[in-house]
Amino acid sequence: MKRCYFIHGGDDEGFSVVATSAKEAKKILWRAGEDYHPSSGDFIDLKVKWQRKVDVSDLDIGTIIETMEGLYRGCYGWADDMECPICKKVETIISDSDLKNNDRNFVGCWECIEKEDRKNKED
Repeated sequence: MKRCYFIHGGDDEGFSVVATSAKEAKKILWRAGEDYHPSSGDFIDLKVKWQRKVDVSDLDIGTIIETMEGLYRGCYGWADDMECPICKKVETIISDSDLKNNDRNFVGCWECIEKEDRKNKED
């Protein structure tokens, strides 16, 4: 069964991978190369967490979920120095699961998230 696993080196930064087991996810990420190795830790130190609520049924096993897609899917809660998909400013981008945009998490910078939240409360 395909599942989404978040792999990190002990801090909040890491990557989500589609795999059938935690062991397989860890190997996929490690074999993907240094660009995907979390900044802290060797292979043996990597931590793996099953992301139960993330739907990856449409992705192939072995997929490393890139940052923006991961924000929309709910794999990641935030990402630094990304272009906001709404206002286009380079900011910390947040994934807000309380706000939805076409059945996906609403993604934007703090300012855009707050605007959308105010708009929803007014409606």
